[in-house]
Amino acid sequence: MNLKTIQIRADGLYKEKGSKFYSYLFPINSEDEVKRRTQQLRSQFHKASHVCFAARIGYSQPFEMNGDDGEPRNTAGAPILNQLRSNELTNIALHVVRFYGGSKLGKSGLINAYKLAALSAIEKAIFHPLIEYVTFPILFKLADLGAVERITQQHGIEIVSAIYNDPCTMLLKTSQLKRSEMKKLFSVIPSLKEGN
Repeated sequence: MNLKTIQIRADGLYKEKGSKFYSYLFPINSEDEVKRRTQQLRSQFHKASHVCFAARIGYSQPFEMNGDDGEPRNTAGAPILNQLRSNELTNIALHVVRFYGGSKLGKSGLINAYKLAALSAIEKAIFHPLIEYVTFPILFKLADLGAVERITQQHGIEIVSAIYNDPCTMLLKTSQLKRSEMKKLFSVIPSLKEGN
């Protein structure tokens, strides 16, 4: 899985039979942020027919949510969410604000319109890979401090916190290695134990 996210908002627009679908892609980190963005857009565009959305949050199994805001079930939120999934996006909320143009689109027409509106914002966004970090707590004898520091420097492992008593405790963090690889690297230090 090569999940991507954004740091800056991106906007798009799709038009169909007089209706306008404005799309907004936001970086988010929580369900509350999604709700806040939805409320902001409803206030900003109080004359809009619908403010539909989808969001994904997290890494290995992203939490997902979506809403049709009065459109027929699964004709708005689901196609927006499918665009987030198919483009491997997370920590993102994608809202589509519809202004009704007088002509009904039918279910398949709505699904297509919300999909293309979502895509119009996605195509304008600048993405970067979402990095999953691994933290690794360790305990070891003070005499092994030099060896531990040498391993962290050689492998780009960050020391998040450290207590230099005897035994020493450290919390390490890396984006490069898996927990099993971290264990293997530090297995050369006889006094080392993995912390909680």
